[in-house]
Amino acid sequence: MIAIEKIVLIIIFLIILVICIYILTGIVKPSGETINLQNQIRQCCNLYRANGCPDDRSKLRDITCGDSNLNDLINKVPMTTYQLKAFCGC
Repeated sequence: MIAIEKIVLIIIFLIILVICIYILTGIVKPSGETINLQNQIRQCCNLYRANGCPDDRSKLRDITCGDSNLNDLINKVPMTTYQLKAFCGC
């Protein structure tokens, strides 16, 4: 009887361990990508403020930072133009 209880406890422990690993790996990847995108947007803030902090999303396509434009970056996060203004301190 004691051996069966130990086997059941080991199986429960392994199931919980697998669930924890799945949750941790699922959470870490998107948040790291989001932080990277936010850093790229932060680097574009000077250009955004230099252009007068436009509300029009079509004007955001003209602001390029690195390999992509500001409109593409805020679409990936996602972020509205009002949130972008607050993020960049306009």
